[in-house]
Amino acid sequence: MSFMMALKDNLTLNEINKLAESSPLEFMQSVDAAFLAQIKNAGKIIAERASGHKIVMLTGPTASGKTTSSQMIKDELEKLGVRAVILSLDNFFLPKEKGPKLPDGSHDYENVQALDIKGVQDSLKLLFEEGECYVPKFDFKRGRPSDKKLHVVLGEQDAVIVEGIHALNPIFTEQIPSRSVVKVYISVAQGIFDGEREVFSPRTLRFVRRLVRDNKFRGSEPEKTFEMWEGACRGEVQYIDPFTDNVDARINSLHLYEPCIFAEPAGALLNTVGKGSIYYSEAKRILELYEGVARIPHELMSKRSLLREFVGGGVYSY
Repeated sequence: MSFMMALKDNLTLNEINKLAESSPLEFMQSVDAAFLAQIKNAGKIIAERASGHKIVMLTGPTASGKTTSSQMIKDELEKLGVRAVILSLDNFFLPKEKGPKLPDGSHDYENVQALDIKGVQDSLKLLFEEGECYVPKFDFKRGRPSDKKLHVVLGEQDAVIVEGIHALNPIFTEQIPSRSVVKVYISVAQGIFDGEREVFSPRTLRFVRRLVRDNKFRGSEPEKTFEMWEGACRGEVQYIDPFTDNVDARINSLHLYEPCIFAEPAGALLNTVGKGSIYYSEAKRILELYEGVARIPHELMSKRSLLREFVGGGVYSY
């Protein structure tokens, strides 16, 4: 069984385990190459768009790999002679006191109304028409925009990659000709099966990515990730799913070796959820999924792997 044929056939968990144990490096390299092919395709679509400033709107649900994918697409575009800059919609959050609230009174960051919509519209219009604008930089510690602004400049044929969960919402690009807007959607498009049984659903795979990332980079305990997860999933149903039908490029961020990478760090975190927690049964359920998974040390993984966004040690800075 060749690696490329195996990838084409969507490996079962048993096949993943065999490859992880016999040829982990070759296995991961093949998966990474298949993912890079999707990135190259997206880059080609963007580069071939009409001349002038290109507006790339990239979105996906939480823990789909938007941030690293944006960086990888930027690299690919520059290989094709198109300079690109990345702009995060998170910088356009309104001050907390002006944003929408959840029923419990907490700030609703998932809501599109949490963003300065007119500010996004005006910035993108300026970038498209004049190739230059100043955008805010949000200070999450203070819960409001920083006093400093970011100066964004595009050359004549450059692209701006706008990344965020609301990037596909047409309200942001309604003033820009559709021929100059490229819409990219990234997600974990399928789960991992053991025969007919789905062992890891796309949402479980993404939850584990976020569990590990939030602890690694934000110091969040597992219960905090569990607490926020329901709102994140609700947000994707309300604010992402309605706009995914008419995209120009779809990227499947499933990495077939990811259960082998996350088994150890996720297991260690999930084991800290005690019996008294309301999340204990769900933590135990996910833990049991990893009982039959072969381990691959994350040190063996390429520093350019998308999964480095969640475990650290990659070439990209965030």
